[in-house]
Amino acid sequence: MSTILIREAKLEDLPDLVKLCQTKPENLNYEVNNLINVHIPEIVEGRLHAQITDNHCYVLVAEIENQIVGTAHLTKEGFLSNAYVQTPMKGVGAALLRTRVRQAKNLGIPAVFTTVPTNHKKTEQLVTTQGFRKLDDTPGYSEYMWVHKTL
Repeated sequence: MSTILIREAKLEDLPDLVKLCQTKPENLNYEVNNLINVHIPEIVEGRLHAQITDNHCYVLVAEIENQIVGTAHLTKEGFLSNAYVQTPMKGVGAALLRTRVRQAKNLGIPAVFTTVPTNHKKTEQLVTTQGFRKLDDTPGYSEYMWVHKTL
């Protein structure tokens, strides 16, 4: 099995991130305005550029053999968004979530929130095995939260 490298995104990653979003990856969270539903690459690139350079958002990428196969964004308020993985890529989503939770803890973010489409049973299992607990069911998605055990 190849090693999964998780690292902060760089501007040089933009072409590969746009390509990832355009190939319809597996969406690990529910968002009305997500990047994989935008069909104009320049708009996706503009949004990603803003998120990578914004001090309000942390953007991670997952790499296998120097190829970007996943991404996950975290706001300073603790909202996990734009979490995508190329399918089938076993372990990438879990690696991204583990890194995000560890990063939130190191940054002093007390809780991480995400939303999961109700029809994504695999993703629901992934977030619960990473320590998230379900907060609420809403038509179309469920809300999850991870909290530091020390709180």
